[in-house]
Amino acid sequence: MFSSVLLFIIALSVLIVVHEAGHYLAARWMGVHVEVFSLGYGRRLFGKKIAGTDFRISIFPLGGYAKMYGDITEEVAAEMVRSPRKKKGKNRLESSKEEIAQFDVPVLETAADKDPIPPEKSFFNKKRWQRMVILLAGSVFNILLAVILIWISNLAGRVVPAYKSYQPILGGIVDDSPAAKAGLKTGDRIVSINGHKMSDWDDVEIKVMMSPKDKLNVIVNRGGSERLFMVDPISIGPNKIGYIGVLNNSPLHISALVEESVAAKIGLKVGDIIKKINGKDIIYWTEGVQIISESPGKELVLDVDRAGETVRIKGTPEPVKDPQTGQILGKLGFLPGSPLKIVKYGAIGGLTESIRENIRFTGLFFVSLGKLVRGKLPLRSMSGPIEIGRISIEVAQQGALPLIYLMGFIALNLGLFNLLPIPMFDGGAIFILLLEGMRRKDFKIATKEKILQIGFFFIIALVVVVFYNDIMKAFIR
Repeated sequence: MFSSVLLFIIALSVLIVVHEAGHYLAARWMGVHVEVFSLGYGRRLFGKKIAGTDFRISIFPLGGYAKMYGDITEEVAAEMVRSPRKKKGKNRLESSKEEIAQFDVPVLETAADKDPIPPEKSFFNKKRWQRMVILLAGSVFNILLAVILIWISNLAGRVVPAYKSYQPILGGIVDDSPAAKAGLKTGDRIVSINGHKMSDWDDVEIKVMMSPKDKLNVIVNRGGSERLFMVDPISIGPNKIGYIGVLNNSPLHISALVEESVAAKIGLKVGDIIKKINGKDIIYWTEGVQIISESPGKELVLDVDRAGETVRIKGTPEPVKDPQTGQILGKLGFLPGSPLKIVKYGAIGGLTESIRENIRFTGLFFVSLGKLVRGKLPLRSMSGPIEIGRISIEVAQQGALPLIYLMGFIALNLGLFNLLPIPMFDGGAIFILLLEGMRRKDFKIATKEKILQIGFFFIIALVVVVFYNDIMKAFIR
């Protein structure tokens, strides 16, 4: 557990350092002096000054920043923390910035008041396109990192459930579920949902999960002809994801055994696939589970595929009382689940697939964002650092490679999120630059400070929401 937490902290630190390195390198390229490069916020713990930049580790590790000479963003944030309700009079910060704007003189000097920083190294004295390049660089580096991390994962090989690439043929329908009420049946193949073609189960699951408040027009192929069904999803779980109650068409694969169970005693093994029961072909795992449940105390003959060889095993399901219905059901004592497969690519194929995956994830990011704004996705679906940390630690326990893939996904989302036109974010500053370019005139420093203050309060509200969500999800679990 400790090693998993440590691995997560290291991975998160890499994402932050890469983002800020993008800003730092672009700033140096454009001739802007970088005062501070910090991993973390708050009080400086330790560090070293290199080429005029204070590279430091700060006390609060979840985040980081590159502070450029002439950039007021960090100073406004600090001013707001010290005195968020101050409204009257000009503070020291506002006066000093106006002084820079009016007289264009250097106000920053290095240690011992030597080697003053010339005004041409100020962020605000650079051309708009130069400032935009600096602001874009952090997110660009995150996106490039996402491509690299997922590429590495593709080269090394990822273990994924095999069913995700199966054709979306319904292996079963949950009783009283939205799918059952709509009239969907086992064996139907989902062709499209709301006009979007469904190539595999991965497409179906993503579409349904992201549609807890959308009515779904589901076209299925049933017996060679296409039919349209209206399905009204419900939301389930801590994240309130969409659910319609359809089951995949995996074979009856044994993913785990209960100790001292009938299955363990008769010789079934993890990885076995039950192909027949009493001579009946088992196409979908739900068919096998149903036969076993309906056969308490009755001997069954199982034809099992074990690593390509057929093994015949006999066993009698143990009678077990269903606590909800009181019905006596048969139980062998194994957990059905999809077979796993290794997804692995060569250098070129892995890079191509990584780019394709990142493009797909980018599309999902903006679709999710649009649904959040329109109220089609609940705020509960948003996750903050606590939930992301919990998921990352769970993935880290599976090994470094699964964590690399997840960190690629997080890096992409971090880069995209920072590009949103929200004050205090890189995207907010870029948006202001675009507006200034349209009006061919910079906003006053005081106006920019007001915009940043609005962004500051927005971020505080956002932090409260995501932390509340994370805490509630922890309690629900």
